[in-house]
Amino acid sequence: LLMAVTFAGVLQAFTDGNSTRATPTAMHTDRVRAAAVAPDASSTADTAFAMEAARGGMMEVELGKMAVAKGTDSRVKSFGKRMITDHGKANEEQKSIAHSKNIDLPTHLDAKQEELKSKLGKLQGKEFDKVYVDAMLKDHKEDLEMMQKEAKEGKDADLKAFAAKTASVIQKHLTMIQQIHEGMK
Repeated sequence: LLMAVTFAGVLQAFTDGNSTRATPTAMHTDRVRAAAVAPDASSTADTAFAMEAARGGMMEVELGKMAVAKGTDSRVKSFGKRMITDHGKANEEQKSIAHSKNIDLPTHLDAKQEELKSKLGKLQGKEFDKVYVDAMLKDHKEDLEMMQKEAKEGKDADLKAFAAKTASVIQKHLTMIQQIHEGMK
């Protein structure tokens, strides 16, 4: 949509609506309008963060449900419940922020996440527990890094605050899953 608006502004810069050549003043005005509509790098980075965080949050809830249903270790089941609760809450908060900023968040997992979900769906018992814990360990390390980066470098105040708040929750999750991982050795 933004590309279409920008393109229309550029196209209009070359015509004044009557198929005549645009004046330098009209071209300048249209460039200013196009610049006002075009996203800057910071909003693009913030939007990319919002999209990635939304997918990650959805995955945590989906896999948490699997851990509750399929996990054999009580710590895995408990961690899965925590994922459902904490990430479910964060997902709702993020949806509210995104809605206020006209950001359309994804509603489905990406292909890599679907692959992990499918793999876990085929596993049972201790094998499920191990693969789930390993995945959560890796994922929470990556998520913490992403949240900390947005909290530090983000340009959007609301997303930045969300990232800072969520980073502290993810840090707790990471500590929990590291303890579970160590206890399973």
